[in-house]
Amino acid sequence: MQLTGSTKRGTLVTESAMALNLWMYIAHELYDALDDCALAMNMNKEEALSRNSGSTRALDEAIAYWIGADQDGGTNRGHSLYSLTQRAGEMFGTLLFGAEARANSDIRNLYHYGRSLLAFPSACTGDDTDFAMRGLHNLTNKMLAKMMIPLIQMLLYSIYEQDNTRIKIYATAVVPQISACSDPDYTYLKRTLIDTAYERSEFHSVLYALQRSYSCLGITCEEVGAYSINKIPKCAETPTDHPLAGYVPKTDIRNQAKIDLDIKQIQILSLYPTSFSAIQYIYNFGKNSPDGESFRTLHEFATSSFRSGVPWFQRFHDFFGTDNFADENIQNAIDKSKDWIDSSDVQRGEAIVQNIKFSVMIIFAMRKFYDALFDCKISPEDDRSIGLQSWDEGVAYFSGSLEGGGDNIDSNGVLLVKAASEMCLHFDICVEGETAPIVAELISLFNKGKNSVVEGKCDEIESTIGSIESVMLVPLIQGNIHYALINENLDRGSFEGSLAIGDAFARALVPHLSAFDSKSASVVDNNMSFTITRKPVQDGSMEVANALDTAIYRGLEVECQFIGSEDNINLECEDSEDGAFAKYSLSTIILSVLAVIFGLVSLLIFVLKNTNKINRCKEKLHDP
Repeated sequence: MQLTGSTKRGTLVTESAMALNLWMYIAHELYDALDDCALAMNMNKEEALSRNSGSTRALDEAIAYWIGADQDGGTNRGHSLYSLTQRAGEMFGTLLFGAEARANSDIRNLYHYGRSLLAFPSACTGDDTDFAMRGLHNLTNKMLAKMMIPLIQMLLYSIYEQDNTRIKIYATAVVPQISACSDPDYTYLKRTLIDTAYERSEFHSVLYALQRSYSCLGITCEEVGAYSINKIPKCAETPTDHPLAGYVPKTDIRNQAKIDLDIKQIQILSLYPTSFSAIQYIYNFGKNSPDGESFRTLHEFATSSFRSGVPWFQRFHDFFGTDNFADENIQNAIDKSKDWIDSSDVQRGEAIVQNIKFSVMIIFAMRKFYDALFDCKISPEDDRSIGLQSWDEGVAYFSGSLEGGGDNIDSNGVLLVKAASEMCLHFDICVEGETAPIVAELISLFNKGKNSVVEGKCDEIESTIGSIESVMLVPLIQGNIHYALINENLDRGSFEGSLAIGDAFARALVPHLSAFDSKSASVVDNNMSFTITRKPVQDGSMEVANALDTAIYRGLEVECQFIGSEDNINLECEDSEDGAFAKYSLSTIILSVLAVIFGLVSLLIFVLKNTNKINRCKEKLHDP
């Protein structure tokens, strides 16, 4: 069937059915194979074997729907997505040896790999079920990425040729996927290609927005190719020194930075109550940050034994009594068990996402900085490459791939920079719009550390890490105050997500408080931790703020000038007991000052009165 170039109604209906309905059903079959394997792990042998065969059948059905019954291999003679991919490959120059489209070849090879994983009846029930589950999960993500290629190619073709009907078809298939990559690009493409009629003047902006999404979608410029060579040239890949929130790396950490896409997609899935199994897959097996043939995983970040080299890690271990303090909490939220058994789905989602951001990513990023310090001490003077790689990775795990590069820090990320930008608005301390002052400070420290690594100045690296730690505490302190103010107005048993967010901020900060003042840690923990058995923030937000200030007074090092103020809470403190001072509101200050003045006046009157009495007594004693 002739697909491209035809405007016949039947042809367009066929393309719509393939791009929108059949494509999505094949994706369903791939996830069905994964789910069947997961279910088999907890069944008796007979039931498990049935589920294992179900995984194989689902995979077989997926490839059958992709190819179709009448397809001639390596040609465009057919009626399914394989044929569409062949035609798109012809237009974009991605046929291998002049025959099969590269995307089709990759999909067939991935299918055969999946079949080999499931070749043994006990693949999903044996001693190493994690191997099969991880393999199927990785295969599913890679196949879905390859399946995106013909949809992207057909959308680009339709845009260039101004085929408005096909633009609607393929934009509807592609653009929603970009919502998991970039909010601004998704919003722009949806408005330009779906909500309104496409205007030719938008061509370059649309093209760049689509091409920026390739990496997130798991595809490359090489795989998409060029439309008719010169009509739409092949794009260039993101350079290795592409800035991360203003920091220019010395090494290639593009894949490491993409771990934030896992968090963003978990955040999106958490909005849907039936998606917690998909969240568990991404958390345990990864999805967006390639590491060889597999993916980096948030679960590995949360349980890595290498974290023990971070001084902060010991604080968390001492307070929670376990190495896996964040992972256990996240898994409980996924499973709706223990502390989260009576929580709402919104609260579970927030608990998962926020604990990843503040208790997993920060500690793991710090581990990379301390790796750079260790490498500095043992590496030869003429080779600083390992230390630079570690330092760059630390920055990547702080900023992620979604923040603007260069001076354009647009806070579209999901990690610390985003949290700091949100908090600076609440605490009235933003600079240049919505940029938190600690962002510029962190970038300066990141660059300072990088230069120290290059120069082999180990003492300076250690000092810089200490400065980074004191700055990083700022958004955690702000988060505790902000959510204390919000949650003190909620009733016991509330299902609001803010309770889980406040809990995550507290879990990320309380171990630090405990290291300097156990009473302060208890106050924050008792008021901010998630529970349905008592009213949230029962002692009030002022008590939480007072506990934070006390811990700072006891020695917790924080860059207090970056905190700002919200509502009636304004911490103005020093880094040690030498000059700590807190003030909570203007009225409190005025009352305090008046009380002091009143006390001094009263004392003066008392002294004057008693002085007069003493003088009179003296006069009587000397009176003859």
